[in-house]
Amino acid sequence: RKKDRASAALKAGLAKREAGAGGLFDFRSQAEKEQEADKHLQQLMAAQSEAVEEFDVCQEQAMVMHSCAQVAADSLAGMLCYVDFALRRMLHATLPRCALAWQSASDSLRETALRYRGRAQED
Repeated sequence: RKKDRASAALKAGLAKREAGAGGLFDFRSQAEKEQEADKHLQQLMAAQSEAVEEFDVCQEQAMVMHSCAQVAADSLAGMLCYVDFALRRMLHATLPRCALAWQSASDSLRETALRYRGRAQED
């Protein structure tokens, strides 16, 4: 991660600054070395701050996306509840009609069977 790398670089820069690191053949004055080290530390701190801000932005975007997904899931659940209610209502309305249709078909079959039995007995 960018944030972790920036933190590690900052820690390394601080350690180097505290150790007063310079090369074996470094002929610069102590003030120049400290100034360069301070400049490097400021760059590292700026990079770390940028990484933290970028992380915060990503975290906010993730929260917004999670919130949108939750709203969508809630909307879907509400819609499915409505569909379930509508289907149950339609089923309750059509069941008596279906029962009457089956009863009518049964009565017709019974009458036809009685007619055929009567004709068979006549013959």
